[in-house]
Amino acid sequence: MNNNTPTQETAIYQDIKQLIEDSKRHVIAQVNTNLVLTYWHIGRMIQTDVLHNERAEYGQVVISDLSKRLVAEYGNGFSKRNLRRMIDFYDKFSDVEKVATVSPQLSWSHFVELLKVADEVKRDFYLTMCRHERWSVRTLRYLSKIHICSTFCNSATQRAKKILSKLFCTS
Repeated sequence: MNNNTPTQETAIYQDIKQLIEDSKRHVIAQVNTNLVLTYWHIGRMIQTDVLHNERAEYGQVVISDLSKRLVAEYGNGFSKRNLRRMIDFYDKFSDVEKVATVSPQLSWSHFVELLKVADEVKRDFYLTMCRHERWSVRTLRYLSKIHICSTFCNSATQRAKKILSKLFCTS
């Protein structure tokens, strides 16, 4: 005999549904974090172990060969262009702890957009805004193209560095 009323069943259903949705979000965040950190480590390995921090002709051949082998086994996510992005990612975000801290909130696509920002202070500004304001990739792309932080960065670069330093507890 069922003692549950329709409203109790609805409440139980809603609780289960929320549990499932929370679990899905958690799994997606974990996968994203692992993907971003994997790409960072690939960039580090290629840059330090293969290229030895040099951008030589030899490096282009190695990247091309690596890419061919990785694409054949794992797909187009490891094209020459993407391997260069991973190297650039390691170069511009060399602190793995910082990457590990922000990667639960930012996707690889966020980082790809951030790599396009040449100025480190501006890049850190956009990274901070993405993280704290939960900017989508589309919002980041749009606001970085219209240089939303130019006024902020150009008029108070030192102040921006202090703010970012406090947020990330760096010097």
